[in-house]
Amino acid sequence: MKDTINLFDCNIDVEATQKKGEKVCEDYAPLLQKRLKLLNRSLIKSGSFIQVSSDSKNGNGTESSYLNRLELEDDQVSRFMKLVDDVIEIDEHAGNFLKYKYLDENTIQEIADRLKVSRRTVYNIMPRAYYYVAEWSHNVVFIIKKTYTFNLSIHNLYEELS
Repeated sequence: MKDTINLFDCNIDVEATQKKGEKVCEDYAPLLQKRLKLLNRSLIKSGSFIQVSSDSKNGNGTESSYLNRLELEDDQVSRFMKLVDDVIEIDEHAGNFLKYKYLDENTIQEIADRLKVSRRTVYNIMPRAYYYVAEWSHNVVFIIKKTYTFNLSIHNLYEELS
């Protein structure tokens, strides 16, 4: 009986990983904008705080609005939004780049103005931000340099040891 063990000598392809992170951000962008519009809507369907719509039959009631908002708290889009906050804690410029670009939909020049840096600096920040997103989404690309294969035979192992 032979068992085989494969060991890989790997490095991370940083450039490909950053591109994967950028693709994830682009895929999430429309979902993020849709979510932000939904979160910015008022839960109360009336101009007065005294009159509250309770049309639960059609799903327009205040109670159903609260329930719908609670359902949105733990999904992938919310996790991406939390990722942005987490990245801000680790790397403020990279996290704010993600926030301004994908949540606030700012241009590169607007992001540079908000971060108080040059456009060139923003272009230097972008790869770090995309790398964080790729790590979060498990899209890290590895370069396999060598594969080592070991064939283990335990047939006469005990006889040779004694």
